[in-house]
Amino acid sequence: MLTALLRRSDALACTASAAAPWVLPTLARLLFAGVLLVPYWSSAATKLDGLLTPSVGAYAQILPRAMEAAGFDVSRLTVAHRAVVLLGSWAEAILPALLIAGLLTRLAALGMIGFVLVQSWVDVRGHGLAAADVGAWFDADPSAILLDQRALWLFLLAVLAVMGGGPVSADRMLARFRSSPAKPLNFSPVTPSFGARTQTFTTASFPKAPDDLEDLAAPLRHVAPGETEEGDAGPCRQAP
Repeated sequence: MLTALLRRSDALACTASAAAPWVLPTLARLLFAGVLLVPYWSSAATKLDGLLTPSVGAYAQILPRAMEAAGFDVSRLTVAHRAVVLLGSWAEAILPALLIAGLLTRLAALGMIGFVLVQSWVDVRGHGLAAADVGAWFDADPSAILLDQRALWLFLLAVLAVMGGGPVSADRMLARFRSSPAKPLNFSPVTPSFGARTQTFTTASFPKAPDDLEDLAAPLRHVAPGETEEGDAGPCRQAP
């Protein structure tokens, strides 16, 4: 009975491992759309009065200390302040859209990870986030904004940064479009002339190299017990 149970467990593990590369990224993008897309887009809509014109509220949210020092007068801020606020506002709108489309997914996920970290730093240092909202791990309250909620956001984004957008994504469509077979190189004979003596060299004139570097490493390869030549190990290896 125990052996049968272990076999069923191994079969389930193999199925889950095979499905993980397309299930996890797809679910991560779906969760991002359902949980974070609307809040980020709603926030971005309040930060822009025009394509290149951040709102006063955007300066107050992104650079609270600089705005306070300037007496909440935007004209007293520098060009660098304006650039930071403008880039942050556009990132809040563009990066979520890229993740939903699955376009440049890994770069967009890394960008969102950086955005969430900066957002959290501004909330703590700029807006004085309360200790209860910062929260703590291994406590009885899982509702804190920073160390509970945003930690899970970062994990979700890390899945996309590592695994990409999955099979239903613009990245996968572009990869298929770019995967046309490469044309073979055409080596034409070279005929050098040395005075009156002429000799023709072709690629057949040289010793043949190994077809694959794996052929050179074959005598050194060690196959562990339970592992096939292809590297599959454990219960998921295919039968010969």
